[in-house]
Amino acid sequence: MKILHKNTTFETNTIILLNDIKYLITTRGELFPDNKKSKAITFDFKRLDGAKLTNKEEKISDKIFNEIIKD
Repeated sequence: MKILHKNTTFETNTIILLNDIKYLITTRGELFPDNKKSKAITFDFKRLDGAKLTNKEEKISDKIFNEIIKD
């Protein structure tokens, strides 16, 4: 038997504390074979208390996302 194609997915959950507010960052993606770079499929940034993100928090989310995709 020979494997012709294989997808391996990942999900990471990170909780950060910023200004006494907890945020959940969830990144889902796909790992490519042969040590090629992985590809992030989704990025979610939300408050753990369920409140809607403010414009300032949205900008923080954008900054974190840009730092992740640099890697």
